Amino acid sequence: MNDVRYTALLATALIVWTHPVAGQQGPPLPSGPLKFAAFSAQFRGDGIFALQGPGWPTLKGTWKRDGGEVEILTPEAAGGCDKAGRYRVTVDQDKGHVAFDLLSDACTPRRMILDRSLWRPPDEVVPVPVRQIVRTTAPAPAAIPAASSAAGSWPSFRGTRASGVADGQHLPDRWDGAKGENILWRTAIPGLAHSSPVVWGTRIFVTSAVSSNPAATFRPGLYGDGDASDDRSRQRWMIYAIDIPTFEWGPASSPIIWNGLVILQCDTQADSFLLERNCGAWAAARRSPRRRRCSTRGCS
Repeated sequence: MNDVRYTALLATALIVWTHPVAGQQGPPLPSGPLKFAAFSAQFRGDGIFALQGPGWPTLKGTWKRDGGEVEILTPEAAGGCDKAGRYRVTVDQDKGHVAFDLLSDACTPRRMILDRSLWRPPDEVVPVPVRQIVRTTAPAPAAIPAASSAAGSWPSFRGTRASGVADGQHLPDRWDGAKGENILWRTAIPGLAHSSPVVWGTRIFVTSAVSSNPAATFRPGLYGDGDASDDRSRQRWMIYAIDIPTFEWGPASSPIIWNGLVILQCDTQADSFLLERNCGAWAAARRSPRRRRCSTRGCS
């Protein structure tokens, strides 16, 4: 009986010893300067906080810790940065590293810098992984077609002269890819990218990076979450040239039966014709080509 009580007490003691206590602080944050990329920060022992980086607003205020969370307050900052931001904090005491993960923060620059960041001592040299770029080409150069006219083309980001203006295109004011609203056609492009497409003549050129990692995700960069992708797998950098569908006209009428003849009008962008077949002798037919080109605006 005593052995059972002793075992139960020992188990209870182990549970109390290993279970985290509410408000337990864990390893302390380094009070000296820390660095992350081009940024520097300091969480002083007296609760003073500072964060700065070239080209970014300097944020100064206070910080406090509650267990595995840190609350940062910069009351003199603008744009929502005067409100408190909360982050989950992880401290590697042996290496002097501090990692932050967002809980809530209305301050955009503070959030872009701190979320998913790893801070190190300022004198630590960060190893840069070696990247190799191998240029591959087709076995034989493909024949390059003659260049089309620049009229109506979209040669670069924001179009001709980077003006963002496309005269005479009659484009819709809105579209929805998921619902197919104002979407004329679509085609799948392997990989991930956000570069501007180039439209020249009857072709669209797009670039893409195809990762060998099937779980690769898109990261929008500086104007998104601020962090680069951690994908270090082999990449294929591609340029795709896509022919724009012509959407030629198809048959334009229902058959007409008149005086023993079946008459069918077939209109296309080229080679339009009128077909007459004898109901009694179906093999015999008369084909009359259209002499004038027609469209939805009439015939010319």
